[in-house]
Amino acid sequence: MKHLLLLVLFSLLVPASICAQEVLFFDDFEGGMDDAWEMPDGGWEVVGGRLQNMVPEGPLYAGGENQSDYIVSFDFDLFSFSDNYAIGCYISLSDNLEDGTYNGYYLGCSVGENGTLLIIGRVESSEFIYLMGLIWFDFATGVRHIELGRTGSELYIKLWEDVNWPPFGQVSVIDETYHSGYWMPFLDSCDGWIDNFQVEGYGTTSTQPSSWGGVKALYR
Repeated sequence: MKHLLLLVLFSLLVPASICAQEVLFFDDFEGGMDDAWEMPDGGWEVVGGRLQNMVPEGPLYAGGENQSDYIVSFDFDLFSFSDNYAIGCYISLSDNLEDGTYNGYYLGCSVGENGTLLIIGRVESSEFIYLMGLIWFDFATGVRHIELGRTGSELYIKLWEDVNWPPFGQVSVIDETYHSGYWMPFLDSCDGWIDNFQVEGYGTTSTQPSSWGGVKALYR
């Protein structure tokens, strides 16, 4: 009986928003791009129900400064890539309208001479600060699934060949600097597609437009 009373008391004290995760955003690109996306410079288009980057692509972002801790996931495949290509997503990006700089996180995977690298970095005033990385010897291509974001105080990124099996690469780090902001996927030095882009979280579900100046300062 005492355990039941404690459970009831806990459920009354804990806000509903942290008890269950919800889908904040989803786009399968079947009918084109969702209206919530911002694309000031173009460079992305939907082909065959999948999002593809053009060369050179501009930034593509959604969400808002009021979007709290969340997890981003999507499928991807690459047509071509050069050494040190990167695919992933910036998260928790906030505008600074006065000087056009960004703060937030970079989470991505890339391939170089030594293998595949999963990397997490913090972006401060548009400058990249390395936080954590993991490299392994795997150069396979094909459809992959990536998941990245924040759970509590932990930032993490995982990569799968098949989401029905454990990820073959993952890395995490504790960092409490930023907890809210825009998300912005990227394909750097590679051509490919992104599909089934989903954002899950516990925070607000609204999106809002952003100043382009801050985005342009970061995307380079």
